[in-house]
Amino acid sequence: MADARKKNTKKPLDMSHRVLPTNVELEKYLLGSILYDGDISQELLTILKEEDFFSPINKNLFRKLKEKSANKGVIDLTLFLSDINEEDKLEIGGEEYVIDLVSNIVSTVNCEEKAKELQKLTQLRKLIALSDEVSDGAYRKEDARDLIDKVQSNILKIYDPSTASELVEVKDVMDDVVDEMIDLRLHPDKNQGIIVGFDNLDYDITNGGFKESQMIVLAARPGCGKTSFVMNMVANIARRNPEKVIAVFNLEMAKEELLNRLWSTYANVDSKKILRPVELSKEEYNRLLDERDRLANSNIFIDDTAGCTMEDIRFKVNRLKNKKKRVDLVVIDHMQLLDEKTGNGRYEKMTNISRSIKMMAKDLHVPVIALSQMSRSIDTREGEDRKPQMSDLKESGAIEQDADMIFFLSQGDFSLPGNEDEHDKNYVPIELTVAKNRSGETGEIHFGWHKDTMNFIVINKVYKKNKKKQEKEDEEEDVKENSSQETTVEASYEPTDEDAPEENISFAGVEDNEGDITSMIENDLL
Repeated sequence: MADARKKNTKKPLDMSHRVLPTNVELEKYLLGSILYDGDISQELLTILKEEDFFSPINKNLFRKLKEKSANKGVIDLTLFLSDINEEDKLEIGGEEYVIDLVSNIVSTVNCEEKAKELQKLTQLRKLIALSDEVSDGAYRKEDARDLIDKVQSNILKIYDPSTASELVEVKDVMDDVVDEMIDLRLHPDKNQGIIVGFDNLDYDITNGGFKESQMIVLAARPGCGKTSFVMNMVANIARRNPEKVIAVFNLEMAKEELLNRLWSTYANVDSKKILRPVELSKEEYNRLLDERDRLANSNIFIDDTAGCTMEDIRFKVNRLKNKKKRVDLVVIDHMQLLDEKTGNGRYEKMTNISRSIKMMAKDLHVPVIALSQMSRSIDTREGEDRKPQMSDLKESGAIEQDADMIFFLSQGDFSLPGNEDEHDKNYVPIELTVAKNRSGETGEIHFGWHKDTMNFIVINKVYKKNKKKQEKEDEEEDVKENSSQETTVEASYEPTDEDAPEENISFAGVEDNEGDITSMIENDLL
């Protein structure tokens, strides 16, 4: 008990003499290395930023060195000092200060590691500033969610400075854009995004795959295969590029069930037989074993935590990115099962969820596929009215606004070809409607969904690039048909005298007179 009282009365640390984490000598060493070694100078000038230098003199010197490097390339001590005026020399500590920096350099072997050490000190200073700002906000009783969002977005920027944006002149990025265009022209098959394995979707719709920061919504009524479709895409990506890191959050299905679906897709084997392996043929069994290692060696990560929040997902994705140094795709199945603490009513909660998904995609520079339910109202409509519309997205119009692409899966009203193939009867016709696409065309793609193996195949690569264009083509076809019919009428056959019957026979009332009919038959008139 005495020990407990002693522990509780421990004096708090004295905070009055704390100083920000800096290392001015390390700053001098790196600046001297830039001036001393032309081979290492460009690399250090690229890695480091002004904010990494705490000393005002060192900060000014780094800025001047970067400006001279941009204009003249290689840094030379003599030319550098001769190019700057007396006022600039005062800002950088004078000629003697600069010369001393270089004279103290013995080796530049560990410059990159030293630069990383300096950057870590910058991160610590930013963390201190952020914690002070959040602490002040908490004491002022600011909104807790706003403070949490501030912490999340700024923590990411501190860890990865590339996420911080600023106004940039067009001329500063024009060369990069031109180089990229030339590279794409020379290498037209270059993968610009995440290729999901369906040609029409990859090239006609997404123009080279899903891109960084995109929010892609895939919506369907229950039973139309939205989970199977997205996992088919995941399998295609992982088989094509095993190094791609994919995070899958499924809020209603156990990870074992999801893995069985993936395995079934990989091996093209009925998923039910994996649960009843005695029904597997020897060929199917061997195929599953062959694909086991490919699937196990992929970089697919699954989380089946029920009722998690977007804050939970964002934290886990960020941690995965720190661990693997990349995340190429995030899948959330599905939005309506996410828990949301803020907002009055389900509509407002879904609005907050949608915005959080979009912000995560932008901040982490990763495409996010979010599955969504659809309103039941579509089940009550008939004919063309049954076609999915963005207004059918359940519970929130914010999804329509936030998403870069919106896809709908629905039962297809078309016949599948190749019925002579015994497997084709197991395919269900599915139509993928591209209702929104900020970066390309809208239209429809037709699939056959094999429910047993969870595989989707494109049917005849059918794709209507533009609805208005299709309607115009249909109108032109109707005009042609009508024109053809009119020509046929004008050129219709006209009977001649030779075609006229020998007698004009009236059949009026003959059904009531058997004798007349018999007489006509006997006289060869019928």
